[in-house]
Amino acid sequence: MRKEKLSELDDEYIKEIKFLKQVQSKRQISGEEFQKRLRDIQTEYKTKKDIETTQLTKTEESKKLKVERKNKLSKLETE
Repeated sequence: MRKEKLSELDDEYIKEIKFLKQVQSKRQISGEEFQKRLRDIQTEYKTKKDIETTQLTKTEESKKLKVERKNKLSKLETE
């Protein structure tokens, strides 16, 4: 699940960069505008990736805790 979510973000980022490069190659935006938009895309990507990574980590930790509790409860019940 972690790889899928992060892969989706990577794909989105790659598409945006590719589009931006196409726009620049057609001279539809200036070099300065390209650099500004590139920085914006990179910042947005990093922010989204950090948020997604944090959420996935919390979800994984929560699942791990549930499994540990269940195992402890099962162990106590057998005693």
